[in-house]
Amino acid sequence: MSARWSWVLVATAVACNDPAGPADVVLHGLAQYEPPSVYLEWWEELEVCSGTRGEFERVQWFIADSLNVDGKNALGLWGAPHDIYLIHTVKNTSWVVKHEMLHDLLRFRGRAHRSQLFDQCASGDHV
Repeated sequence: MSARWSWVLVATAVACNDPAGPADVVLHGLAQYEPPSVYLEWWEELEVCSGTRGEFERVQWFIADSLNVDGKNALGLWGAPHDIYLIHTVKNTSWVVKHEMLHDLLRFRGRAHRSQLFDQCASGDHV
């Protein structure tokens, strides 16, 4: 089995552990990613906005050429315990990165974002 396919299986397994999360995840061109320093600044902004604290250092970052979640193209995905997947074209788009960071801070999976914090702290309006 190739390394790329094993990553797809891992991502799918992670996503399926939570019934509120996606059932089918397909990633292409996946690689680990060293986040730029601005991500820590964005994380700290989210902690203040959300009133939630977390450990930025625990997050494992991954970049993919494409990400498909439940049959739809996606920009990013959070998976437990602290994995964030982004497509390479949005890795510098603050609201996308912050959105996935907020999932980690809130430990919140799935597309049904029940918290207003996603709009308040990580929406495109804040770019």
